[in-house]
Amino acid sequence: MAIRRKRAISITPSDTDDLAFPITALYAEVGGDVRVMTVGGDDVIIPGIGTGVQLAGLMITRVFATDTTATGLVGLR
Repeated sequence: MAIRRKRAISITPSDTDDLAFPITALYAEVGGDVRVMTVGGDDVIIPGIGTGVQLAGLMITRVFATDTTATGLVGLR
């Protein structure tokens, strides 16, 4: 059964700005590392995100510019 997503947001990584809403999945046009902040305040690098939708099982509030090498990011919720 497919998971239905209700919201999507184009992501420009930023070291200072949070996303407009927390996301639970991430799409990368070009894979790489992604540094994120979780709802719980954890700052973590998710290494080697592949191209396509990646379900991290996290609620993400920020995607940092520093240490993020993946591009073409879209957040889903």
